[in-house]
Amino acid sequence: MFQRVAEGKSTSPLARLEGSSKVSREQFVEVLKAIDSGLRALPATAQVARQEGLYLAKTLSRHRISGDARTGDVEAMKSAEEPFKYSHKGSAAYVGQDNAVFDVPKLGPFYGTSAGVVWKSFEAYSQFSLRNQLLVVTDFLRTKIFGRDISRV
Repeated sequence: MFQRVAEGKSTSPLARLEGSSKVSREQFVEVLKAIDSGLRALPATAQVARQEGLYLAKTLSRHRISGDARTGDVEAMKSAEEPFKYSHKGSAAYVGQDNAVFDVPKLGPFYGTSAGVVWKSFEAYSQFSLRNQLLVVTDFLRTKIFGRDISRV
């Protein structure tokens, strides 16, 4: 993604952090901004796929399509349609030991144990049914109380 320059130095935004064991909030925000400015394509994430799928469904539902798809003879009554526009709603990653990292637009990065609680809450809330939500919460609690290896319980 990022190229190396002739002197052997990396042009990666992460090169700014080389040699340091800790990263300040300002450094983290600076690196994220540098990475974002270098992006040329949409990220390969479920967030993008969902938005593209909704856009496609909306677009196809507004058009009347006729013809034979097997022969490739397909006609569509076209209407003026706005091009797809991706709206980044943020990124989240669980990094272990009850910690998580969020990159939320307009709020910036959010990380630590409190972010881990938010991540676990979102993970439970995102389940399809109340049964699955309860199973996920129960699993989180069981893991917190007994640890990951429950063969001794």
